[in-house]
Amino acid sequence: MAKVALLVGVSEYQSGLQALPSAAQDVVAMQRVLEHPEMGGFNEVKILPNPLTKELEIAIYDLFAERHSEDVILFYFSGHGVKDEHRNLYLTTPETRKSSKGIVVTPTAVTASYLQTQMSRSLCQRQVLILDCCYSGAIAKGLTAKDEGEIDIKAELGGKGRAILTSSTSVQSSFQQNQALSIYTQYLVEGIETGAADRDGDGRISADELHQYASGKVLEASPAMTPQFYPVEGGYRIYLARAPQDDPKLQYRKAVEEVVSEDREDIDFIEGEIDFVNRCYLDELQTSLGLSSQEAQAIETEVMEPYRLRFQKLQRYEEVFKKAWQKQNSLSDRECRKLRRFQEALGFRDEDVSAIE
Repeated sequence: MAKVALLVGVSEYQSGLQALPSAAQDVVAMQRVLEHPEMGGFNEVKILPNPLTKELEIAIYDLFAERHSEDVILFYFSGHGVKDEHRNLYLTTPETRKSSKGIVVTPTAVTASYLQTQMSRSLCQRQVLILDCCYSGAIAKGLTAKDEGEIDIKAELGGKGRAILTSSTSVQSSFQQNQALSIYTQYLVEGIETGAADRDGDGRISADELHQYASGKVLEASPAMTPQFYPVEGGYRIYLARAPQDDPKLQYRKAVEEVVSEDREDIDFIEGEIDFVNRCYLDELQTSLGLSSQEAQAIETEVMEPYRLRFQKLQRYEEVFKKAWQKQNSLSDRECRKLRRFQEALGFRDEDVSAIE
């Protein structure tokens, strides 16, 4: 059995499509955890930063050709996705351009139907697609919106023994924070690197477990962005990585996650301060597991990061809302429209900001 991955990151674009600097770093981070013998353990991982359109087509062909049924194939794409006037999905490259009407010039991109054809022709029965991509390049200050327009991902790319992980649903924006990695990929990498994505504790991380971990983290930071998982005939339990068992750091991480999940009302996420009783519990656990204070603090900071981001953005929204209200002690339709736009840029749903309003 061979485990083979193709990681594509497109960060450079022509006018009409926003540059995505993190895409180049996304593939490097994914390569690190997939190649690691104690993590992904993949036999072959090829990264393809900013490929030409024909180069990407050939790489996709080579990835799926001459494989065996028991192999594991992973295709990862970080960049822009676009749709044509018939709502067909395309993966972009630095050559991709749009017409004067804003419609993709289809020969400059790779159609999803080409990808599906190569997957369907392959003998491999364990195929995983991870799409951290968008369908348009709408821009919000400090964030990069990655999606608009409805597309049926399962119909476009589904097939037997296949799992598809996407960073957001097709009618939402997939927001990339101004950080080294896109938010979805950040938590995919974290789930593998720490072993925290092994939800059932069997020492293996399956496609559905990895998605469950990453999507949970993403939803804490940006509730309007809902990553999706599309398994087809056995796609749930395609194992992608190993996880340590009886590892002190992983045990401590899971304890912190439980505390944060169950008692979030008692935690100051901005300052990173845990309530007294839980603090005593975690300190005792840290000592019994033989972890240093620095190791424990690093784990706590990482676990609380998506919560901290969410509270930070809520504070920012409240500040902007109050200033808008104070102008006239009311909100005009125009101001409401501006606030909705800002809310969407922050990745919040109406219910997330209702208490502020």
